[in-house]
Formats: sequence, structure tokens, C-alpha cells
Amino acid sequence: MNYWVTTQWPHSIEDDKGQEHSGVYVPNDRQAAVDKMNCGDIVFIYESQSGRVIVENLEDGSRKETPCHIGRMEILDIVEVVAIHKRKDLKTTQYTNGTSIWWQFHAETKSVYKGGRVSRNKLNDILGYNRNYNLRGFGDQHSGIKKITKEQALALTDEYNSNKK
Repeated sequence: MNYWVTTQWPHSIEDDKGQEHSGVYVPNDRQAAVDKMNCGDIVFIYESQSGRVIVENLEDGSRKETPCHIGRMEILDIVEVVAIHKRKDLKTTQYTNGTSIWWQFHAETKSVYKGGRVSRNKLNDILGYNRNYNLRGFGDQHSGIKKITKEQALALTDEYNSNKK
């Protein structure tokens, strides 16, 4: 079994801010970051403070911009990988900053623990990062996902469970 931390942007303002995060999403050019991920692996999902604004060019020639909620900057969910897919049906997502991402790789997950939290400062302490690190560019290949040790996973789980609401 492997253990991972992934960073995710907050949900779109069109979604419920409080909905659970699920899955692991990796851009098509960063597959190597998740090549060792397997069903049964445990993933800690960290929600960042902000995310990119999605832009869509509509058929009538207008442009729709969809920002994210303000993120909570915490590990909000601990999940188990149940399936890993390379998605072919998904289009590239365009953002207002001129970038585009094809979120081709997706690991489906199910919840393992609910109701706890791990602050960004505590996460950084456990992973050995500077407390002020905002987790931008986090993970292997700046993929938003990083494999962690069993000891780090146990420390994160303990912290998560000690902060249940």
C-alpha cells in the first residue's frame, strides 16, 4: 500500500462549497507522477486557497467565466483509491490566465475518514516543509500529487482524527 497527498483547487462557485472532494486528477503530461498509484492506496486531499478561473467560449459568441470558492487550506478528506482511469472523453479545460489543462488521469476514490481536518501549517510540519509553503507547484513534476511515507501518513491520520468537528 502507498500513501499520497494531493492538492486540489476549491470547487467551482457553481458547486456546493462544502461538498466532499473525491478522486485524484493529474494532467496528461504528468502521468509519471501517478504511475505507482494502485487500488487500495490512501490519499490525503488538501484544498488550496484558490484555483484558476475556467473560461468557456459559448456558441452565441459570449464568454463564460467560472471562478472557484475561497478554499479552506486544509486536508479535508482521506480517501482510498478504488479505480484508476485514463479518460478519453474529457475536453481540455481553458482558464482565464491563458493556460489549458487536459485532466486525463483520474483515480476514483471512496471516503475512509470523515469530519477531520489538518491545517496547512501542520501538513507542512509533518512533510518537512517550511510552515509558510502554500503548496503551489506541489508534488512530483508539479503534478499536485506526492507519495509520502507510512510514518507521515500515520501522523496525518492522527492529526486529522484529533480535529474532528
